[in-house]
Amino acid sequence: MADEGPSKRPRWLTISALGAVAGVGLYVFTIGSEIGAMRHKVDTLDIRIDALETRGSGPVQSTAARVDSLTARADRILTELLAMQQRLADLAAAQQSQGVVLNRLQQDLAARPAQDKPP
Repeated sequence: MADEGPSKRPRWLTISALGAVAGVGLYVFTIGSEIGAMRHKVDTLDIRIDALETRGSGPVQSTAARVDSLTARADRILTELLAMQQRLADLAAAQQSQGVVLNRLQQDLAARPAQDKPP
């Protein structure tokens, strides 16, 4: 029995270990491939976004122009509304002062005939 050589491992254990190593290697390769594909997609989308944001790119620039024109129109409308409000305030102040003057004249006219009447 001392002449027995070194003990051999079962063949199935070696094959299963190699299969596990190959499975892990395939998994790592698949994950790396997915990460590479995602990075490529992000880079492609960044290039596309940059192209859309640059001057002369159709949809983005036309939408920005529409937004600018709407903003300018809203500013003009608000400016005119403020001017109209100022004019209305001026008219109200003038009407109030004219009302005070008219009231004063009516009081003067009402007091005057009583003084002008003979006894």
